[in-house]
Amino acid sequence: MLRNPLPAGNALPAVGTAEQEALEALLRDSLCTNCRHQSACSFLAKTPVPIVSCELYECGPPEAPRLRVLRTAPAPAAAPDGAEAASGLCVNCENRSDCRLPRPAGGVWSCEEYR
Repeated sequence: MLRNPLPAGNALPAVGTAEQEALEALLRDSLCTNCRHQSACSFLAKTPVPIVSCELYECGPPEAPRLRVLRTAPAPAAAPDGAEAASGLCVNCENRSDCRLPRPAGGVWSCEEYR
């Protein structure tokens, strides 16, 4: 007997589980891939096999996007001894030691005070 990868209530399974992978495979092989009603489809919630014909099919982006976490970002490494790690233009700026301008985590890439 084939088992439906989509849990009851049309909620998405947890990321990285076999159920999530089965749902992704089912959507990839189905007409549902580019259907506007994908997020609220009751047929998709009940089928264990790809859907190849549907009277309610409408081509277009989903009404509600399906969001999936691809990977989590690692925690930023702390600078040694409380010193700020410089990045961007600040790495070799002559004013770095006495600069009072904010330094975002991604680095400063445009600065009028850069020397």
